[in-house]
Amino acid sequence: MRRRYTISALAVAGLSAALFQVTPAAAKQGVTVTITPASPRANYPHLTVTEPSGDRRSGYIFAGPKYDGARPVGAAVGPMIVDDRGRPVWFKNLPGGTRATDVREQIYNGKPAITYWQGGTGVNPGVGVGDNYILNQHYNVVRIVHGHGTQVADQHEFLLTPGHSAILVAYDPVRADASAEGGSANQLVLDCVVQEINLATSQVVFEWHSLDHVPLGDSYTTAPAAAPDTPWDYFHINSVKVDTDFNLLISGRHTSTVYKVDRHSGKVLWRLGGKRSSFTMGPGASFNWQHDVEAVRPNVYRLFDNEWNQIPPAPVGTESRVLYIRIDTAAHTARKTHQIVYPGAGLLAGSQGNAQSLPNGNTFVGWGAADHISEFTSAQQMIFDAQFPVGYNTYRAYRQPWSGMPATSPFIRISSPGGQQQFDVMWNGATKVARWRVLGGPAADQLQMIGSTAWNGYDTAFRISNAPAFLRVVAIDASGNVLGRTGVRQTS
Repeated sequence: MRRRYTISALAVAGLSAALFQVTPAAAKQGVTVTITPASPRANYPHLTVTEPSGDRRSGYIFAGPKYDGARPVGAAVGPMIVDDRGRPVWFKNLPGGTRATDVREQIYNGKPAITYWQGGTGVNPGVGVGDNYILNQHYNVVRIVHGHGTQVADQHEFLLTPGHSAILVAYDPVRADASAEGGSANQLVLDCVVQEINLATSQVVFEWHSLDHVPLGDSYTTAPAAAPDTPWDYFHINSVKVDTDFNLLISGRHTSTVYKVDRHSGKVLWRLGGKRSSFTMGPGASFNWQHDVEAVRPNVYRLFDNEWNQIPPAPVGTESRVLYIRIDTAAHTARKTHQIVYPGAGLLAGSQGNAQSLPNGNTFVGWGAADHISEFTSAQQMIFDAQFPVGYNTYRAYRQPWSGMPATSPFIRISSPGGQQQFDVMWNGATKVARWRVLGGPAADQLQMIGSTAWNGYDTAFRISNAPAFLRVVAIDASGNVLGRTGVRQTS
């Protein structure tokens, strides 16, 4: 059985979350007061969720909905946390020309934090120019991590390590001889850079450059002919992870290769895939244009195999997948252990994508440009699926626990959509609200409880019959404790 939700549908579906309440004062007057759900008025991407039956791991969904093309006027983009019904818990609408990627929870100074990259487009749409942000549980920015030297942080990776360092990537335009690859002898080439920064000292403790270790001829892309000033993205770094032995795993999308790199010397220890693989690739183990390479245990690696580089035409009969590979360093072999594909006709993501191992054995998948996010059991059964509106996608997606308490108080917006008065109580980022208790009365100092309604996203909208002249709304947790309250609003 599948149930399909959208935010707007949830708000008006006549949910049991809306309570009928009659205050003692209203009862004496024979007045009936009802509170009913309404459609939220806040501007955010409405995620549509398909929920088959199954046992999902609890946790919020972290994503960065964005447009890869021109952003329509008024379209909201930015870092977002939603629940299993797609209801937004927290959303930050970014200014035009910027976007957020790699939105997730990480540990900073021993405490949970939200991290993401924020910036704009660099020399081409696949390259970002921006900074990495760390927010505390009150949604305050506590640190911005920049690239060092001439490097400007790119959108593909921002990883906080247990050793209190941050790993980021950058794209550095330099001149190189690409004549053997069809380009110029003085071709502008993007040198892909990894920087590891000690967060205590803000010093770079490790730096790696692709051009020092990977020749131009390893690329599956071609140099721009007779265009020496057009940057050639020959490598396209898109993930850096720490392996189980604390060395680095670097993904080069345009070489279709995973590189195991010594974290001290920068030496390439082995190559998985591509033109110069250190391993013989077994049946089904070869991959193309991959993202998000990560170790799941020693010598077993998971990656998002795009199988397309988004250059038309799209390959027929091909689908993206989450691929698991076991390597044998003695025999120099690599074999596929299993894979995860989207049910039915599958999905083909020409860019982006990731997978996350959950503590219960499930796998959470962000399908990148294919605009879906899904969860699968260890038996590869899809038990959760959601889709962004047309035009939106997210670079990566994660399912993670989160507890947030905004530094600000909730507030009420009053509007009249369709000529009907509507109240929106908004508390962006509050995770513990179970219900909103509604107080009303003829004067600001004469308020009584007139009803309540369940939390329905950071913007919980409702209508009130016989609305009182003054209104206040109080946030209540599952145990009945007061978390916060709005100011008093005059309703007319």
